[in-house]
Amino acid sequence: MVTNGQFDQACVISIGTGNGCLAETNLVYADDGTALHDCHAEILARRGLIRYLFEQIKQSKDSKSSIFQYNSTINKYELHENITFHMYISSLPCGNASLELSTNSIRYKQGQKEGTILASTDTTIKYPIKSCSDKICRWNILGIQGGLLVNLLTKPIYLNTITLACETTFNRNQVKYSLCERLNEHCHLLPTPFVFHLPDIDCPKTKTFQQERQVAKLQTSAFAWNITQSDRNELLEPMTGKLKNDRSISSLSKQNLFKDFTNFIQTNDNSLSYTTYQQAKQLNKTYVKVKELISTAFQNVSSDINISWLSKSDQLEQFSIQ
Repeated sequence: MVTNGQFDQACVISIGTGNGCLAETNLVYADDGTALHDCHAEILARRGLIRYLFEQIKQSKDSKSSIFQYNSTINKYELHENITFHMYISSLPCGNASLELSTNSIRYKQGQKEGTILASTDTTIKYPIKSCSDKICRWNILGIQGGLLVNLLTKPIYLNTITLACETTFNRNQVKYSLCERLNEHCHLLPTPFVFHLPDIDCPKTKTFQQERQVAKLQTSAFAWNITQSDRNELLEPMTGKLKNDRSISSLSKQNLFKDFTNFIQTNDNSLSYTTYQQAKQLNKTYVKVKELISTAFQNVSSDINISWLSKSDQLEQFSIQ
């Protein structure tokens, strides 16, 4: 996070490492929101950022120092204009952005296998997990705040820059297209306040760092840290989606984020009515409409007529607070 454009005083908000996902055999136990489905580094870092944003919203409501300003007239929170967010990724995001040849394919993560696979209609994956390239592409339209916090904000929050540590063969135009521009021609007339956001894509020369990195084999552990819990580091087991040592629930799980959101709503805003996690994410009708437009756009942009943009089972989001 950067304040007033002072990059030399940037603040690290959230860190994630990992490249594994929840095993399909464990998904049957994941319908209560307690397991993390995706433990890729980019996804964990973003979930840590969501927790930070929510803590800052609560501070704003309590009249404490915050990156948000509370507008009592509309009961919403607005990010101060001098605050910007920036993502650093130590390798190309899995999926489209990491392919040598530019394609319009949709790709799914393989859970306990390396790399991604083409999202063909005959896939055996029951609960598909989108590639990081596809997810980042969605963030550049929907924002990085997620479907819960969008109910509290005046407008979505976008990344200003994405910095990639990659080799000299880096194709900037291909990565920019994959992460930012893929859907522009297929997703028209976005409703306010959503926009086609184009963050700056940068790839500084990191040859020494790149040579020291090992080939990205599938990792059996993942790591998450965020500034709101600076004294707590989470070592995660991707195949179970829970903490590695005792299989307890991560603070970044849907269940815990939903619990914090609901506690805040019950105290501060009785106008929002819902019971399940899925219902809470569908409160903002404009956000839901844009998600549907994006799903259709991904389907239309695909260069393969057999591509299918599948979504996780509704059962996985029908949970209530435990």
